[in-house]
Amino acid sequence: MRVAQPLAKTGLFLVSSLIALGVAEVGFRAYDASAVDPSNQVSTRHDTRLGWSLDPGTTIERVTAEYEITETINRHGRRGPDREIPKPAGTRRVLLLGDSFLEGYTVEDDEVVSAQLEDLLNTEEGAAPVEVINGGVAGYSTDQQLLFFDHEGAAYQPDVTVLLFHVNDVWFNGQDHYWRGAKPFFRLEADGSLALENAPVPPPDPDRFAFEVKGGTGAAGFLRRLDAWLGSRLHAYLFVRSRILRAPVVNRLLIRKGIGAIPGEWTAWSVNPDKEIADAWRITDALLQRLRDHVEAAGSEFAVLYVPASAAVSSEKWEEVRFGYDMDDSDWSPVHDAIVLGEICERRGLRCRIDPEGFRAENELRSQSAATPLYFDEDAHWTAAGHRYAAQQIAGIVQGLLTPQAVARSD
Repeated sequence: MRVAQPLAKTGLFLVSSLIALGVAEVGFRAYDASAVDPSNQVSTRHDTRLGWSLDPGTTIERVTAEYEITETINRHGRRGPDREIPKPAGTRRVLLLGDSFLEGYTVEDDEVVSAQLEDLLNTEEGAAPVEVINGGVAGYSTDQQLLFFDHEGAAYQPDVTVLLFHVNDVWFNGQDHYWRGAKPFFRLEADGSLALENAPVPPPDPDRFAFEVKGGTGAAGFLRRLDAWLGSRLHAYLFVRSRILRAPVVNRLLIRKGIGAIPGEWTAWSVNPDKEIADAWRITDALLQRLRDHVEAAGSEFAVLYVPASAAVSSEKWEEVRFGYDMDDSDWSPVHDAIVLGEICERRGLRCRIDPEGFRAENELRSQSAATPLYFDEDAHWTAAGHRYAAQQIAGIVQGLLTPQAVARSD
């Protein structure tokens, strides 16, 4: 009897715990899209050419503690109004290429950078109208932006094409997958040419954990594999995991114990890059050159706008990131990617606007006047004010490239 009672209590506790976990799992599976990550709601579909693409004709409502917006995707799978293909006579066009900053899932349709840029460019009386095409898709890197231009973007017959470049483009240019699923990528050959790999792109693997940390041996390696196994199977675990990892002190401890790692998408900030990120930079260099060549071959002017991360424009945000990921100031800088990009632009003769200090000064000015900052605090993407400032920067690039009147093409 003395043995049976503790065993019965232990068994009851285990059964109760399993039931509670089961109920929690059912609840989290029903609530998963917004509970884990509001940006991961169903707005994309598998794409054998690009990995994923925006689902045409969908309307997504996103609600977080920081914003509540409606995102509308047109019949061509673009954010913004439907545009005719080919371009109507007497119309000028600007095509924007980019990732989540350009797609703008944190702001309303009329607040996104493409919509605000179109307003800025249509103020000249008597000039041909300007249409701005939003080619942004969350998660796209330079390789996918190149492929998008070749297979879809060029069909819009843009007079000017502007690439919005962000730090995580570098890392993912060297990867065959993103957390949304597999993606195409290019291998840099010995002669400097680019060879497309992972095409056609296979559908997402349901058993692959999107946020898996690679590497590790011994206990650290086992914990990383266990984390990946649980994360790919239990939604309740993924929810709890995402909340715990938001604490900087937890990230710092995991990295120091060899269990965690600095996110790959930030490794382009490394002043002393390892071979993997150095190779990714070389691929990025070649991709930018090829994209420029393809854009110009299509009769469009090409330019690049550098999009700084929030850590590059806010000292407080950089200190939070630096502490949370145990980054030493002598080895890491949130603007090192801007420096390397600038070197590529100069060497390749690319038209680039790289001005993290401008973003920083504008953000500080808005902070001093208690105005809306350029970036959301938690989400770290642009607010409507950030989209407006970016639109102004792009307008400064393209206004000198657009002729007052549209030139009819005979394609």
